[in-house]
Amino acid sequence: MIFSMDNQDLLEGLNIVTRALAARPTKQILEGVLIEASEGRIHLTCSDGSFTIEYTNVGSIQEEGQAVLPGKLLTELIRKMPEGTVHISVSNDRMAKINCSKNRSSLSVMNAIEYPEFTSIRGGKEIRIPQKEFREMISHVMFAMATDESRPILTGCLLEVSRSEARLVALDGFRLALRRLYQPFDLLEGIDYMKAIIPGKVITELSRILPEDDAFCALKTENGRMECIFGNIKIGRAHV
Repeated sequence: MIFSMDNQDLLEGLNIVTRALAARPTKQILEGVLIEASEGRIHLTCSDGSFTIEYTNVGSIQEEGQAVLPGKLLTELIRKMPEGTVHISVSNDRMAKINCSKNRSSLSVMNAIEYPEFTSIRGGKEIRIPQKEFREMISHVMFAMATDESRPILTGCLLEVSRSEARLVALDGFRLALRRLYQPFDLLEGIDYMKAIIPGKVITELSRILPEDDAFCALKTENGRMECIFGNIKIGRAHV
């Protein structure tokens, strides 16, 4: 795998996806960031085994491929490099060479085959909601989410959507917070009401990285799984 990418774009992606890394990963491979270079785009993925963040941006690819590099170490390395274009090449001896301007570094590479495979939701149900309003809704209710893992259902937020209204609810057994958004919503034909429990980890990260603009955020649910897609970022997790 050989590719080049703008330093700031790569750092932005690493700062976002490494939020999914666990403090104490159950497997060594989950300490890494999966980098995939194909069809003119660079895909970055980090996961703790159930919670995953993906980031995609353009890059100049000389040789397609994939590799897993130490996530936090790579992020710190790129952060200290000067602005410009970063060149990354992975050789057959499982070493990655990282160059930017006069900076030259090397990192060991883990086997990408060992990285857990996460398939995107193809069908299921989908809710589209304006990013700016959704972030505001989250900021008004997340304080009431439970932190006690003995009642995991309360560690998330309930999102209910009809054709004219969206409601986000959080409660911990003592407090209840509710935020409403009145506007038209497009639901699938024959469906007038949808609801989903958004896991607390997803809510927390959305409150930090969801852009405050007029674009839409898509929430997809299927068979106990959830994905949130906005811009070039995808967040996924199993339901609580």
